[in-house]
Amino acid sequence: MNKARIFYVISGVKYWWSGWFGSQLASREWRNVPAGTQRDLFIDHGMPWIRITVFQCRKRFFKYDVSWTISLSGDTNSQNKQIRELKEIFKSLV
Repeated sequence: MNKARIFYVISGVKYWWSGWFGSQLASREWRNVPAGTQRDLFIDHGMPWIRITVFQCRKRFFKYDVSWTISLSGDTNSQNKQIRELKEIFKSLV
C-alpha cells in the first residue's frame, strides 16, 4: 500500500519525514547543500528550535535530494527521545 507523503514548509523549504538509516527529514533543493551544513528550524511558537544537519546530498535531474538528521547530543536514549519528539511534532502539524 502506497501512503501519501505529507510535506511541511518551514522557512520556505519543503521538508517531509524520512525516518530511515539515521535520516529523519528530506528535502529537495535547487542547490547542492554541503555535508555538515546545519539549519535551525522554527516550527511554531511554544516549540523549541530544531537544529538539523545534512546527512546526504545527491543530485537528481536538476535538483538535489537532501537527507537531514537531527543534530543530537547526549547518550543513545536521549537521542532516540529527541527523534521521537520531532516525529510527534511533525504529526501534530497535520
